[in-house]
Amino acid sequence: MPQSRDSLLGLLALLLLPGLAWGLSSDREQPLELEADRKVTRYKQGVSEYTGSVRLDQGSLHLEAERMTLHADSDGELERITAEGDPVRFRQLTDEQVEVRGESRRMEYDLAGQLLTLEDGGVLRYGEDVLESDLIEYEMDTEVLRAGEPGGDDRVHITLQPRDGDDDGEQP
Repeated sequence: MPQSRDSLLGLLALLLLPGLAWGLSSDREQPLELEADRKVTRYKQGVSEYTGSVRLDQGSLHLEAERMTLHADSDGELERITAEGDPVRFRQLTDEQVEVRGESRRMEYDLAGQLLTLEDGGVLRYGEDVLESDLIEYEMDTEVLRAGEPGGDDRVHITLQPRDGDDDGEQP
């Protein structure tokens, strides 16, 4: 039943992903704060590695991992964040004040490619709605969501809560 699965993913994308893509619009204007047990920076390579109870905060965005690597371009601009843990967890508020939560054993956020990837036990929650899969990819610029792997054993699991009867089709 591929068409049924695609319909559910399309519905989930409408409900779940606009908040995930942008969070609070003011978050990007806030200072980025990092805390860890250890930090090693390789300036020539543009790589900073943080290990041991790593926490990243920026506005309403909160990310926790055991290991986090930040990659910068030659101008020092952040290009990619990779986080690993058992699990890595994040939470963020949308402009509509809905909390988005996610977790997996590995997350990568490619700022240049506008791609968020959750690997190995990925779970995304938008309010009470849930998407679970071993691989979740979200292309932020095109708003394309992919979950599951072609030919993989993992199945995609989605739980959507009923909406109020007076719903006007807007995001919660």
